[in-house]
Order: sequence, then structure tokens, then C-alpha cells
Amino acid sequence: MSTTPILKPADLKTSRPWAWKDDPIFSEFLKVVGANAVRLGVPEVYAALQTKMVDVVPASALAAVALQWFTKLKYMSKDSFGIIGGASLVKKEKFEQLSPGDQQVLIDTARRAAAALDKVARRDDEKAYAVLLDRGIEVVDTGPYRAEWDKAADETLDRLTGRIFSKSLLAEVRAAANATAP
Repeated sequence: MSTTPILKPADLKTSRPWAWKDDPIFSEFLKVVGANAVRLGVPEVYAALQTKMVDVVPASALAAVALQWFTKLKYMSKDSFGIIGGASLVKKEKFEQLSPGDQQVLIDTARRAAAALDKVARRDDEKAYAVLLDRGIEVVDTGPYRAEWDKAADETLDRLTGRIFSKSLLAEVRAAANATAP
């Protein structure tokens, strides 16, 4: 979401994009495209939007409504770039202490809970998206530039592999994401 239309990665060069201060991945993405991140904590973003210290925020419609960021923005991307992430983690040692039956119960329960949460989050984000449209936020179609976005994302992952995560972990995450893609 932004105060000016952002169609392609190069458009970020002249903007002031917010990056969560503890997020090395989006900050690296911004470096790849030649933009300078304004690194802040979430509670600081609204004030930064008010003072024009920031004019681009990566956010879901749901987050933009809940945090009232949309009141300071004019445009949002038509396409989702998958910015909502989450996980439930169990240490391998703890998981292996469970009986095989309990391991399967945990896996099955986690899958059902994740599917239910995905459904609720998608529903609520769709409602928030409609609110944004009703409030006059204009939709920007980044689709014609998808190859440029993907190229920048791939370069970001290449730069971070070995620093933030291993090549094998990236491969596992991609395989898991492809297996659960809607």
C-alpha cells in the first residue's frame, strides 16, 4: 500500500518504504531494487505515515484496516505477494518424545487448525479489502510487471541464502509451500 502508485520494483526507488526493523528479508529486497528502507517497529508506522517519513507499507488489507494505516494511503496492489506468514513450531527433540500415535494426532490437529485459521484470515482479509475499496483506496495492477517482481524476489533469496537460511531450508520451505498452495 502506498501514497503513490507502485507498479514495478523500480518505483520503490523514489519512495520511502517501511521495513519492520527486525525483518532482514524485506530490507534486503528493498536493497535489491535500489530503495532505502525506513526501519521501524510496528507501533511507529502510523506516526511515520502522518509525518510522511514513510509512504509505502507492505501490509495485508486486514492489517491496514486494523492498524488504521489505510487512512494515510491512497493505493494498494491488486496482487498479493504473500506477506502474511506464520508457523507453529515444536522442537524436534520434544516431538520425538511423543508416541507415534500422539505425533500423528498433533500433526492432524495442526493441519486442521491451520486450515481453519487460513479460512478465517482469508475471509476477514476479503472483508477488509472491500472496506478499503469503499473508502476510496485505488487498486494498482502490478501483474504486467510480475516478472520484474519475481526476479527481484529471486535475487533477494539468492543474497540471503547462506546468511539468513541455508539452501536446503529454502528448498524445504518452497516444497512445503508448493504442497499447500491453494
